Amino acid sequence: MASESGGVPRPVVGQGVNVVVLGAAEATILGGRVLLDRGRGLVVETSRAPGTGWARGARVILIYAGAESVFTLSGVVGEALTPNRFYVIPSSGPREMEKREYIRAELSILSAVDRHGAALGGLAPARVELSASGFRWYGASDATAGERVTLRFEVPGESGRTIGLPADVVRVERRGGTAEVAGRFVEIGPEDRDTVLRLVFQQRYAELGLLEES
Repeated sequence: MASESGGVPRPVVGQGVNVVVLGAAEATILGGRVLLDRGRGLVVETSRAPGTGWARGARVILIYAGAESVFTLSGVVGEALTPNRFYVIPSSGPREMEKREYIRAELSILSAVDRHGAALGGLAPARVELSASGFRWYGASDATAGERVTLRFEVPGESGRTIGLPADVVRVERRGGTAEVAGRFVEIGPEDRDTVLRLVFQQRYAELGLLEES
């Protein structure tokens, strides 16, 4: 990553980003990647177009990860190139987000905690507290502290896409027939990491104050 704004990096070509579209009545956060760095601005491609498409002057925030931190870069769409590509001109320098701004969000999703080596079962609705570094999952499980598991879940709004995130179990608390399984992710890939961040930000959109910028 190239550094600017006092050493805070901006995203590099090929890097995955989450694009927050400001001004929408509801949360609009799209997955994407940087295609080109023109120096002044960046060409970004998203997984789909927002609403009726990109429009010049629309305001966006790019959210991206690097090392152990998460960064944001606010900007204005300078040019709509295709239905899902646009040129964004930064309106301020990138900044590192504080941990409290993105640490976790609770979701109800189709999911399962699979023990290492066990046959995969079906996914069922469960409550999951998700963060960039780990999870807390609530349901029936035989997992024990110290073992390797995989948190498997269907990504909401992505046509049945399912991902599996390897994790080490750090704590299990049982209450009757259910358990609270807490795990720390290991070997999480860039695409899956961006998906987790997108889900967390989607859930916490209003809490993060992004609506106030619209």
